[in-house]
Amino acid sequence: MPTLDDAPTLPTLGAVKGQDSLLVSDKDGAGGSKVKRIPSALVTHGFTHGWLFNYDNSEIAATSGHAATNFDVYTFDANDRVDRVMVVCTEAFEGNSLSAAVVNVGANTQDPDGYINDASVFALGTMENNGVKLDTEADIIGGYDNPTDGDTLRISFDPDANNADLTAGQFVVLANIVNPTHFKDCLDPQ
Repeated sequence: MPTLDDAPTLPTLGAVKGQDSLLVSDKDGAGGSKVKRIPSALVTHGFTHGWLFNYDNSEIAATSGHAATNFDVYTFDANDRVDRVMVVCTEAFEGNSLSAAVVNVGANTQDPDGYINDASVFALGTMENNGVKLDTEADIIGGYDNPTDGDTLRISFDPDANNADLTAGQFVVLANIVNPTHFKDCLDPQ
């Protein structure tokens, strides 16, 4: 088994796919190894957080007729700044009587579609920063949204159908949430 010292002798990849893994040392890790695997999609595209949802997610399946489902996936700290959010439909959603399916992302109590507004997951594709909170800020260099401390990042999935039985579909939400305090001592001092 190769070690890090063998890195120069290993084959070189010509391209990196989103599901390829990179290894990091988790400074806050406890118990066992601090080495963690992260998908390269986060690092290579400049995101800090990611969530994946499948059509057969237990919360989606538990709603009446697969109605709109909300997921509060992250609680904001007072210092958090959000500057990029992307929805990637990796597999189109399908199901009987399904005519559309959208994803909204935003700060729950402030603007639940402020980062992503009606991203279609009815066909393969991506949508980035089209909600009012980031769309207007994206035109400003260094622009970001500073959500309220304790609010949550809400991801809403809404299939447009009556009593839809979903048979396929997957989407990924990627977010860049920057907290200035997380940069303290991240490099060796000069």
